[in-house]
Amino acid sequence: LSGAAATPLNWAKRAKPAGRRTAGLGASFGNEPPPTHSKALAAAFASAAKPGKTLNYSKHKETIAKALYNEFNNDAFDGKLPAKFDISWNAKLLTTAGLTHYKKVTRSTGLSEYSARIELSTKVLDCAEKLEATLLHEMCHAAAWLLDHQAKPPHGATFKQWANQAMRTSPAVPVHTCPPYQRFPPHRSRCPP
Repeated sequence: LSGAAATPLNWAKRAKPAGRRTAGLGASFGNEPPPTHSKALAAAFASAAKPGKTLNYSKHKETIAKALYNEFNNDAFDGKLPAKFDISWNAKLLTTAGLTHYKKVTRSTGLSEYSARIELSTKVLDCAEKLEATLLHEMCHAAAWLLDHQAKPPHGATFKQWANQAMRTSPAVPVHTCPPYQRFPPHRSRCPP
């Protein structure tokens, strides 16, 4: 089973504050994110940064993703998701920001074990805001599967229940079911409506 989802956030280009860099691809952040970020992302940057070093999104996205996972798990999911959770990056994901893969194993005793992993797109998630929104969205899928054993419909009542809980604890990070953008391969073009 596999549930695919991409999480939107207002990803329009923002004006750069004087003397600061925004969280675009390759931006250096120092030890703190720009002031436009959520509390969870600010905490993730603080825990991912090493003293005296600067963070660069493209170089440190794995560390930032793990730190964000820990922040969201503690705040939005009350620590109910596994502390060690497989989050991987895939350069072949071109049209979706993230996927949650589900697995159910039924033992000979009749007991079922549920597991999940999240796969993130290196091409689509080109800034910290996209990573933050997509990871929270995919964690809602993982919670629906691991805690409620529900994968279908992918954006059904169980998913929405987790999404609402996540948005109550992280209001700066909306969890939507339809992405506001699509990434098209270079050989395809799409005219704006």
